[in-house]
Amino acid sequence: MEIHDAMREHRTNRRMLRVNLIIGLSTAVITLVGTLVGLRFLPAGGVVAIAPKAEVTVIDTVTALTTVTATATQTVTVTQAPAAPNPAAAGEPVDSQPMAAASGALFLADKDASDDHWAYRDTYTIKRTRYTRAIAIATDNDGGFVEYTLESRYATFKTTLGINDLAGDSCEVAFRFYGDGTLLHEQSVEYAKPKKVEFPIGDAVKIRISADDLSGNCFMNSGGAAVMGDPHLASA
Repeated sequence: MEIHDAMREHRTNRRMLRVNLIIGLSTAVITLVGTLVGLRFLPAGGVVAIAPKAEVTVIDTVTALTTVTATATQTVTVTQAPAAPNPAAAGEPVDSQPMAAASGALFLADKDASDDHWAYRDTYTIKRTRYTRAIAIATDNDGGFVEYTLESRYATFKTTLGINDLAGDSCEVAFRFYGDGTLLHEQSVEYAKPKKVEFPIGDAVKIRISADDLSGNCFMNSGGAAVMGDPHLASA
């Protein structure tokens, strides 16, 4: 009976040994398969470390990327304000800018003439510039003139000479300035070519200005072709 029991125990131990061996081999195979699978699906750059208990540890590495700095560029558009309209460029007359007149100056358009022949004081335009203190002299009918008697002493005569814009474009006239009967200054002008003049008048009491047609093409139905823009006398 004891022999049978011993043989039974021996067989049992052998079966347990085989079972443990199978379990051990199975565990090793499973561990190996797991390791191979881990290596197959390991991310690029990963590092594998096998721990003592056959555990698979995946250590990720971080790859530094190049940093790109974008600088926003702002576009600024500067629009120049439109220039003020130029009436002269548009063909519209502009008011004159009279020559600087010293204190005490006398504008002849503000004074009554002592004598005249076909002379007018009004607003006239020379080359699209409008003179509000202008004197025009008709040059037809042997020419015209205007004369002034001065109650005070003046030293200089200043004005802009030109042709009335309403006259013919081939008009040319000659202005002559006299002081007490003596010729002080003479100046010819053509259409659309005004000239500024300034000259001394000495101690003259009477100033006489005449205009003559040099071209034969200065006839006007009204007003005068020869224009003095803002004529004035400056004090001594």
